[in-house]
Amino acid sequence: MNFTRFLVSLLALIACSQAATLAQSPSKKVVFIAGKPSHGYGAHEHNAGCQLLCRELQLAMPVAFGNCEVHLNGWPSESYSFDGTDCIVMYCDGGVKHMANEHLAQIDALAKKGIGIVCVHYGVEVPKGESGDKFLDWIGGYFEPHWSVNPHWDGKFEKFPDHPISRGVQPFEINDEWYYHMRFREGMQGVTPILVALPPASSLSRPDGPHSGNPAVRKSVLEDKTPQVMAWAADRPGGGRGFGFTGGHDHWNWSEPNFRKVVLNAIVWCAHGEVPAQGVESPAVTLKQLEANMDPKNKPANFDREKLREKFKLPADEANARNVQAQGPRTVVNDNDPKHRADSAVANLDVAPGLQATLFAAEPDVANITNIDIDASGRVWACDVKNYRWEKRKLPAAPRPEGDRILVLEDTDGDGKADKQTVFYQGRDIDSAHGICVLGNRVIVSALDKVQVFYDDNSDLKADAADGKVKCDVLFSGIGGAQH
Repeated sequence: MNFTRFLVSLLALIACSQAATLAQSPSKKVVFIAGKPSHGYGAHEHNAGCQLLCRELQLAMPVAFGNCEVHLNGWPSESYSFDGTDCIVMYCDGGVKHMANEHLAQIDALAKKGIGIVCVHYGVEVPKGESGDKFLDWIGGYFEPHWSVNPHWDGKFEKFPDHPISRGVQPFEINDEWYYHMRFREGMQGVTPILVALPPASSLSRPDGPHSGNPAVRKSVLEDKTPQVMAWAADRPGGGRGFGFTGGHDHWNWSEPNFRKVVLNAIVWCAHGEVPAQGVESPAVTLKQLEANMDPKNKPANFDREKLREKFKLPADEANARNVQAQGPRTVVNDNDPKHRADSAVANLDVAPGLQATLFAAEPDVANITNIDIDASGRVWACDVKNYRWEKRKLPAAPRPEGDRILVLEDTDGDGKADKQTVFYQGRDIDSAHGICVLGNRVIVSALDKVQVFYDDNSDLKADAADGKVKCDVLFSGIGGAQH
């Protein structure tokens, strides 16, 4: 069999295998929306918390939930489309500053489509009135000032309902800012309590206030001894689902497997996914992984990593090393936050012992690199993509009218950084290129519905052309579902 026939057969085999896998386990899309930095070190770590939960979900269910996004530091830009989303997760500050207050109509439209809505910690609090009424519709309840309270206490959870979110969850006890005495739908219609416990009297030791206490909650807890709900699931008319979770103040608590499993199970359930019989079994989390992506805040002088590791029984930083392939296709949308510059991002990579990661190239020189290959001279060939599904994203025109590019990046002075860039080829026929292979004078590019071969016989790092027409052979074509 010649090389061309072999490659075509291999591509067909891979395509059939992937199609069969997707047919058996359709992928769900979850969009995590993290709020802006808030509170002190290790508290309200919305950005780090969302990225951690996203990674754990993808590691546990890479096929069913490999398509997840994390939006940092607030609501996505106005041009962002939620098309294809199955669930949104809001982990953010709440009250009058809640990101949802300015996007009620947009979120309501998503809810009416059946998209799941999950709110974590302060993200369950909104003002009474229009926002509160929407939260009752979307997730079945919310933190209502002068009705609900937000003390820190040891929540001890021993019994769980017969519900998919409870699968695999074992009794656990943990200190957090557990909100309670939520405002729920009348008669708890469609609402299932998931985490329930009776708070201690000490949790109501503060004077009355919008968050600290009121006569109704004191009667409920101190006189009537009514167990309180700290996490709940809600069914919406039409089939949509919601979930509220009041824990999550202390970032380190995400290391507790049952604490984490409740939220991961809920995300799967709200996305209309199948929660595994033993729940979402995400790998153990190390302290290094918890510290990754945390907002730049002043670390307390008495911060003791080893004491924290011992308290939460965390494994050594190297004990749970995961390679890049195992992490799956995680997409993190930056929203141009200056604290997430490319040079800072390198420090957040998990690098195996004995290896080192340094910055080779970054924006604005390159953008959205989807694939690379390295030739015999050590040059990096890269698919530089901007025109991916721009029509589906409802953009008025392709971001790059001239077409996407194949770049050649060189380090001519040996300092480990790209200092020379050459455009090998650019055109609309390689929009959203997702594969490149350099074999001597041949450059194979996968894009749209074709696998094409370009040539560089004169070694000038430019696609050969004759009479103004680029020399190109179509190696394989006919793939459906272009740019998907």
